[in-house]
Amino acid sequence: MQPTALDKLVKEDFPNLTPKQLQYFYDAGLMQRVLNQQENYNWLNLSIRKYLDSIGQKPRLERPVQFVERKKRGDKLTRPEARSDILSYAAEQEPGIKEFRESHLKNEWPLEHSKIQEWLQRIFEQEWKGQPKKIPPGQQNLWLFYAKPGDDYPYRIQCAPGGILEKLHDIARHLSQKFDFQEAQAVVFILTGKKPLVPEIQASYVKNNKKITLTVNLAVTSHELARFYRDVKKRIGLNRRIKTLTDKHLRLAIAACEREKNDTPWTTAFKEWNKAAKRSDRYSQESNFRRDALRARARLMSI
Repeated sequence: MQPTALDKLVKEDFPNLTPKQLQYFYDAGLMQRVLNQQENYNWLNLSIRKYLDSIGQKPRLERPVQFVERKKRGDKLTRPEARSDILSYAAEQEPGIKEFRESHLKNEWPLEHSKIQEWLQRIFEQEWKGQPKKIPPGQQNLWLFYAKPGDDYPYRIQCAPGGILEKLHDIARHLSQKFDFQEAQAVVFILTGKKPLVPEIQASYVKNNKKITLTVNLAVTSHELARFYRDVKKRIGLNRRIKTLTDKHLRLAIAACEREKNDTPWTTAFKEWNKAAKRSDRYSQESNFRRDALRARARLMSI
């Protein structure tokens, strides 16, 4: 595995990791052990998680891996739990699941959730035994995602071409596409029978373009959606109240952009603004106009 490919994997699994933290793992020799094939990526993944746990940092902000918990008699059933039950029943009927369980789990089915990592590691070692963990030319590394009990975020393990883990990956990918399971949920479902909890609202956040994307089931009420959106903003650190930009500030933001685009002097832009603006929006000082225009543009782009 090349350093750039390893960096990419780590950043995918731990998007909250800072460049300084990533460099720490190089300095500590952890990354080099994987590059030298002394350890596999799964070992590195676990090592990074232990480090993040020790400093109280979450691996990522996306939807956690969750399952439907058994209810006590008299407990109220939620709508997402009921829907997840129905989806899991339908998923059980999909081709390939029963055959996989009978062929590869046999009398181990159903696995205990706490035994999944041990089972996957055993298959991993059998399939890669005596051969370098390299993928034939023209093929890409294939990773199987799974979840451990008590941990909200997925782990991954490398699949050998044509092996049992690749078969498991393909079935899990099919389930995730058809029933909206996460791949890690689907793997746990196949191996243990635990029912994935499929939320009615899902969120993804792209920090670079400052966008939150919500996928919402039609049964969700406006109140539930608003509450969920507030919670997502808190999770990504947007606790501050965003003030509504007035018409004046929107026009100031555009004026700042046009001045930069046309390479217009601030003095000229200031005069053009006062000429076009209504009396209450005019400025007596060019410095104040420049300050407000730049602030308005910054505020607009930060939303």
